[in-house]
Amino acid sequence: MGTNTTKPYKIQEVNGVGRLGITAVDLKDLKKQAAKRLNIISDDFEPHLDDGTKVSTEEYFQRLPPQTCFTFRAPYKEKLEMDFVQLQILTQRIFKKLAEGQCNISEKVKQFLSGENSEVVNRALLDYISSLDAKIQLETRQEDSDWFNGLPEKYETKEDVMKDGAKTRIRNYYQKTREYVLEQSSGQHILSLLDVLRQELRLNDYNGEYFARSAIKKDVQICDKLGWFKCEGKFDKKLCAESHSINPYGSKEARIVFSTWNLDHVIEKSREVLPTLAEVAKKCPKGSEVNWPYFYDLLFTKKNLKLVHVACHVKGVHTGKKCDKRQFYKAKKKGKPPKVSTQSRRKLRSR
Repeated sequence: MGTNTTKPYKIQEVNGVGRLGITAVDLKDLKKQAAKRLNIISDDFEPHLDDGTKVSTEEYFQRLPPQTCFTFRAPYKEKLEMDFVQLQILTQRIFKKLAEGQCNISEKVKQFLSGENSEVVNRALLDYISSLDAKIQLETRQEDSDWFNGLPEKYETKEDVMKDGAKTRIRNYYQKTREYVLEQSSGQHILSLLDVLRQELRLNDYNGEYFARSAIKKDVQICDKLGWFKCEGKFDKKLCAESHSINPYGSKEARIVFSTWNLDHVIEKSREVLPTLAEVAKKCPKGSEVNWPYFYDLLFTKKNLKLVHVACHVKGVHTGKKCDKRQFYKAKKKGKPPKVSTQSRRKLRSR
């Protein structure tokens, strides 16, 4: 192949950390330069191209054009099927698809984050997000327009978006509660119960402040004042074993990833709380009424909700987590029964 000549290249660590311009005559010289300029041990770090290709031979190196960028990364001690650099590229592609509005892949994203290689996947994801120019303290659309990319124009602040996200989740829980209970039984007392739950949710603004970093009630918000959220661990654990954390206020990408985190019911909503509520409502003893604040807490509040990373969301049975029979009923208050909304009356007549 002729005499080798010095060519200009770029070198960096994973995520573009420490990107520098150098010149090198061959692969050995490139590794030597990287060891010196990036302060790494060349024997432990291998050069890779942007698509994850490992550059391991002199012949291949010499075929690469000037200004090629090489990413130096250490090989993992354990053999992993998925390559770290390739995962970063895949992560960026996922974000691009989501930003383009292809929401039908959201379930695949969750599977991607919780599969058998979830540990390395989430490491790549965290490193990628951490490398972004996160503008955490900026708040308005005017200050950080990129963060709002793909969102309706009605949103002017990040907190508006985050509050709406929390409220949407809680509204969905209420809707599922309503549908389930009405499928099991009917009657004015059932509609009155559902209306009481809805009125309490409206009074608390559907707990939108759960995701608000400037929430007035600090005991309500789940994040800190900068918007950092910590995974609260699996249903049967006090803490997250992996120390998952995220700040969706920092970047559009972080906001998208946060949408895959779950508000998980410790006492399961579908398997335990809703069947119990429906049965309790049907069999309410004379002189008593359903203890709706207890069920309200189980369905919609932090007393039974934990914010968890998708990898800490246990979809199987939450063993040992049951409703407390002592809390099912309370003495019925004397006076007129609670009013049922016109909407609920129409629902009753249509059944």
